[in-house]
Amino acid sequence: MRKLYLNTLLRYSHAKNFIVAVFPDGKTIPLLDIHMRLLQFVQKDFHYDNICNYIHTLDENLNADKVIECLLKERILLEKPLPYRWNSMSFGKSLVDENEINAIVSVLKSKKYFQYDNLTLDGYYYQPNSFGNLFESAVKKILNCQFFLTTNSGTSALDAILEGYGFSHGDEIIIPCFCYIGVPSVLIKRGIKPILCDVDSELMLSPDKVVQLITKKTKAIICMHYKGRAAKIIQLAEIAQSYSLKLIEDCAQSFGTIINGKALGTFGDASYFSFHPHKLITCGEGGGICTNNPRLYERLQLIIDASRLFAHQKMLPGIPGNNYRMSEIHAALGYIQLFRLQDIIKYLMNLYNAVIADIGEIRNIRIVPVEKNLYGGIQSVCLQVEDDICRKELLNYLHSLGVQAATLYDPQGLHHDIFLNWPYVMEKLQLTIKWKPHDVSLMNLYKESLTILQKTITIPLGINVSQQEAEALSADIKKFLVSYFPVNNTHTKEG
Repeated sequence: MRKLYLNTLLRYSHAKNFIVAVFPDGKTIPLLDIHMRLLQFVQKDFHYDNICNYIHTLDENLNADKVIECLLKERILLEKPLPYRWNSMSFGKSLVDENEINAIVSVLKSKKYFQYDNLTLDGYYYQPNSFGNLFESAVKKILNCQFFLTTNSGTSALDAILEGYGFSHGDEIIIPCFCYIGVPSVLIKRGIKPILCDVDSELMLSPDKVVQLITKKTKAIICMHYKGRAAKIIQLAEIAQSYSLKLIEDCAQSFGTIINGKALGTFGDASYFSFHPHKLITCGEGGGICTNNPRLYERLQLIIDASRLFAHQKMLPGIPGNNYRMSEIHAALGYIQLFRLQDIIKYLMNLYNAVIADIGEIRNIRIVPVEKNLYGGIQSVCLQVEDDICRKELLNYLHSLGVQAATLYDPQGLHHDIFLNWPYVMEKLQLTIKWKPHDVSLMNLYKESLTILQKTITIPLGINVSQQEAEALSADIKKFLVSYFPVNNTHTKEG
């Protein structure tokens, strides 16, 4: 019986292949719709007859043979399996087992889904063994910080910090032009003007560029730590102190990273974290705030939870609050996941080192370095390739192996971490009158950053990628690059 294979790599491609399959009556259906449904079928038997039967369950009028022919033509289905499974972007959520399930079930059975058992005019009381309390206390120890508060998302955490400092209309905050779209979104919502700044060759905020953007209206700097790496945090902290600015660390992608023996998130005045399913550990949805500032902490308690007002008598008459709380259900998942954090970080560090082991010997490319005094959950290998043709061919080669590699900036793609694809931000900042995809005028902005991002190939890592796969991929990439640059092809490991 003929067997076919699903090209799971297409999950990470840009939506440019919306090719349609034809019904007998001339109607059409996007092939990628079928592909996404087949992904749910991925562990099942991909024999030809089974796929035909499955396609008919989607719509009995579909010509299954014709659909499979189109799927094969577009490489959505394959005659042979890809050399690598490369199941990347798999972190804490992939490890969920009976431990997390039992913790969540215990919360459901308790009928107590709120972190506090009782709120009175003179105080508030934690539930006995509240997962929210356990989670906050455990993270405080990991970060070695004075205060940590959970929130329902990383974006909510940033919003609370901005409100906690009282930033408002007319203020300016410097942010990288390469970061999560939620960062400028929250600023704009509060009437704060985001001042976009170039990133450096390490893909994070350039301290030299930051200094050039500081004005009398500047109130803070937000620096993102990328995929387990650290921004130039010492220099940024010195700049912030010199200009009396607040330094806010975006640690959404770098929970648990330590540099020079100190946790990211504790260098600035405040920091925020995300526990989304794409992060190292997950609460399902969730976030948190770290600070060593008692006054900010007091304000944050009211901002995150308006119902705490009378629990803090010295704060009366108080300030307007929100409901950014994390539920006990989410905290239970997150607390159990914390016990997995160090194993995840260790595994990813080893995986990263395995992938770069052979690549680092090759001239004509640059590995975006991880500092030698850094220990963290590195979630990608980033290769900077100056030669346009080599970069394109290397990407094609990686895709042919089944590795979900991509450039950080593709002029034909849409990536919401790049300023070009922040429609309402671009219009609000009057950088364009009416935003449209692939706007040439916007491509003339922050050219240094776009050049860096465009030449950077990112190879995502994950705990479901094996050490053997990482070592084999390193050798395969070396073989490709040596054949492409056959002469004088060695240099130092990173840099």
